[in-house]
Amino acid sequence: MIYACALPFNVLAILMHFFVHKSDSLAFHVSRDEKDEAMQILDRLYSAESHHTRHQVWKQMRHHYKEANSNQEEVPGLSESVCHKDYRMATLVGCSVAFFNTMSGINIINGFSKQIFQEIAAKGAVSSLSPTQQNYFVGVGGFLATLCSIPAVKLTSRRGNLIGFHLLMGFALGLVALFIDLAKPNAALACMCAFLLFFHCSNGTLLWIYCAEICTDAALGLCVFVLMGMLTI
Repeated sequence: MIYACALPFNVLAILMHFFVHKSDSLAFHVSRDEKDEAMQILDRLYSAESHHTRHQVWKQMRHHYKEANSNQEEVPGLSESVCHKDYRMATLVGCSVAFFNTMSGINIINGFSKQIFQEIAAKGAVSSLSPTQQNYFVGVGGFLATLCSIPAVKLTSRRGNLIGFHLLMGFALGLVALFIDLAKPNAALACMCAFLLFFHCSNGTLLWIYCAEICTDAALGLCVFVLMGMLTI
């Protein structure tokens, strides 16, 4: 039932695209040399300016676009990113980071935490929190962990972050399994929240930064494909 809460927002987004955001972006029209469409947007953005001024803005944007693209080198394609010796290792590392993002255990915690607590309660464990309340704590813990992610990624090296936090994630997940077996729900909840903190301070956030730093554009698309493919599986 909770997933149905997103439906009104999806409908609102579709309606806004039909009746409010009727045009593409200004940069898109400039890149395709679509002057009439670009000028319509400029007329709305700079309605207080003269037509001559808006036309000059168009000419400058078009000039900057041509200048920027004339200096670009040939971009490696997907086959080159996968096979060429200069790119294939970075592609493999990026796809591996994406793969282990989904295989880290994060989806078990996010998707099945309530069932886990229900099974612990079925063993006769006593807790001041119901399985539903414990599930809420997991959600809030994940949200708070994301607030810590940017400083953590900023203050640590890429290699040190991935190695250190993955070790901590494994340790925390092992404790979760131990406390589930011992029927200690509060301890399992604390370790779940610790796992979420370690995940969001490392692979959960660093995935998008690290892959963009080391991979070509085509390889970055392959990393996202691996990530979403594993989420689907």
